[in-house]
Formats: sequence, structure tokens, C-alpha cells
Amino acid sequence: MYLWARQNERSLTDVLDKNCFEVLKDIVPQLTAAKRFRGLGGEYMRQAVCHLIEKVSISELPWHGDQIIDLFQSTIDDNLSHTEPEIQEGAVRALSALCQQYYVKADGTAIDGIQDKITTHYIEQLKSSSEFSRVGFSQALGSLPKFLLSSRLKLVFPGLITASQLANDPGKFAESRRDALKAIARIACTVGLSRTGDEDYVVTENSLRALYDAFIAAMSDYTIDSRGDVGAWVREASMTGLETLTRFVVENDPSLLTPEICQCVMYCLAQQASEKIDRTRAHAGEIFLRLLYMDSPPLPHIPQREELLEIYPRNECLEMNWSAPAECFPRITRLLGLSSYRGPVLLGLTVSVGGLTESLVRHSYASLLSFLKSISNSEEELNAFAESLLEIYRKHQKNDRQV
Repeated sequence: MYLWARQNERSLTDVLDKNCFEVLKDIVPQLTAAKRFRGLGGEYMRQAVCHLIEKVSISELPWHGDQIIDLFQSTIDDNLSHTEPEIQEGAVRALSALCQQYYVKADGTAIDGIQDKITTHYIEQLKSSSEFSRVGFSQALGSLPKFLLSSRLKLVFPGLITASQLANDPGKFAESRRDALKAIARIACTVGLSRTGDEDYVVTENSLRALYDAFIAAMSDYTIDSRGDVGAWVREASMTGLETLTRFVVENDPSLLTPEICQCVMYCLAQQASEKIDRTRAHAGEIFLRLLYMDSPPLPHIPQREELLEIYPRNECLEMNWSAPAECFPRITRLLGLSSYRGPVLLGLTVSVGGLTESLVRHSYASLLSFLKSISNSEEELNAFAESLLEIYRKHQKNDRQV
């Protein structure tokens, strides 16, 4: 009905009777009073009511300042802590629509008091003892529009960065760390970038470094629990975030990307692209090549860029299957010949060569052996390789995953 009214340049108040609005407004209060969100069928009702709030908001019903909006907000907040991902995702969509319609003034700024009410509460929930709450409210923060995030970034970014860290409880909350990283990247793209701007309103040179540090730190998350290497979810989210943030900076102000940042990004991706989990390796390798092949404008400060393009020519590697050991390891081991990449690639290969999967071990070992044979006549290259290997053992001698 809303779409029809819009196409005919009319509002819903012109085409619907006032009683219809009252009936719609009374749905959520009645469901709440009847406790329909509990017990048998409660999950379906939760999804349905989030869908209703989303569509009501999109339809621009004239309920600005009405008490029903507070009930909508509390209903959304309750569903953000739910255990079912589908319900949380529905609540996030409803929140985004609600904010865009009912929390903004005509001048584009937030209505009075709403920023403190939402951001303060949501940031506090990032410390919850419930992982489901951390997941839901991380996603919610990532979905907030710019007018709600403005003047709150000095609280929002540190809160999410802390939520993305292992802290003192390794093995817990991998999903929430993953979603905190996703939210960081989304918010950065939402609020924009300015070298000399106010850190409370936009991403600046200083805060950009903190965001990169958070993503790079997350690349060391190798948490293992009964489900296996759940840290891989965090590492994959970190890689996606690094690509999103890097593309965003390159498109807006590439001068903010220092050689150190670009080197760390490429080294981390190279290491992950040589490790043992097929899905994670493929994710890293594809991002590695996308950043390498960026043209307009290109990513600056890529170490040994020309040599990389010789190893990974675009016409041959665009469709490369990184998850297939037979296809990726012959090329990834060639990076051992590049001084910049030798350390991180060798660090990843030590895990792959010592893995448990027959295909992985066979192809990674054969590729590594082939590389060593190719440098067998060069004492200088052999010494450099040996020194890199010894450095890994020195640095990781108490790390069972590496040694």
C-alpha cells in the first residue's frame, strides 16, 4: 500500500482510514501483553514482529514521538540478545529502518537524547556475559546510520575494538569477536574519513591506525574449542575488514596509508594464504590478489609489487582456486624467494607441511622441497631461508601450533 501511495504521490494517511493506523499500532502492545514471544511459536512471532517494525518504519507512518516507538525499540533490543541468528538479523534490519524514520530531525541530526540512549546501552552490552548479546549488539552498532554515530566514535570504536580482542578468556566468544570486527569496518565506511577531522565524528589519521591495529591483532586469533579452529572465523572477518577498510581509504585519501600499514596487510594475507584450512586460505588468497590487482587507484606501498605480479600474472591467476593445495602451493612457495614475504609465508607453511590432511601435506611439502632445490646452488639464499626458519623457531618455541 505504501509503494502504491508513493507511486501516486500520496501519503498513507490519504489512502488509509485512521482506524487502520490504530489497529497497526496496537499489534505489538497486544503481543507483548499476551507474552506471545515466549514458548511454542515464540521464535516465529519474534521474526514476524521485527519484520512488522521494519515495514512500518519504511512506510513512514506518522508516529514520530509516539510511545509506540519506545516499545518498538525495547522489542528490538530484546531480540538482539536472542540465541537464533535469524531473529538477531531481523532485529538489526528493524533497527536500521526505525532509526532512519523516527530518530532523525529535518536537518539530518539525531533527535534529542537518542544517541546516548542507544549507543551507551549498546556499547555496554558488548561487555555482556552472554555471547548472544555481544553478537547482536555488535551487529546493531554496525547498522547505525551516521547521524547516530556522529559525536560518539570515541566511545563506539574503542568498545568494538575491545570486544574483538581475546582479552583474558581465550576460547570464548569467537562469534562476537568476528561480528565486532565486521561492525568496525561498516562504521568506518559509514562515518567517512578526514585526515584532520574530529575523531568523535569521522575516521582520522590517528583513529585509522587504531582500526588497522585491531584487524591485524585479530589475525593472530587461533582459538580452538570443541568445534575446531573457531579463531578462523575471526581471522576471516579480519581479512574482509582489512580489504574493506583499505579500499575505502584508497578511494578517499590514499596518502593516509603508510608503508608500514600496507606491508602489514600484505604480510598477514600472505601468511594466511599459505596455511592449512582450505576455506581460510582461499579467502586470504583471493583478497591478496584483489588488493594486488587494484588499478584505479592502485594500493600504494605494496612490497615487491613487480615481483608479485610476475608470480601472479593477472591473466593466469584471476580464477585461481586457492582452496586446492595442488594449485595454490606451487605459487605460494615462490614467495619464499622474495625477502619481504619469506617470513610470513614460511610461518604459514610450517603449519601446512605439518598438517594432517594427506593432500595438503603432500602438495605443500612437495612445493617447499621444489623451492629449496631451486636455490640449492645459492649459499646466500639458503642462509636467508635458514635464518628465517630459525627466527620462527626462536619466536614460537613455546607455541604448540607452530613447533
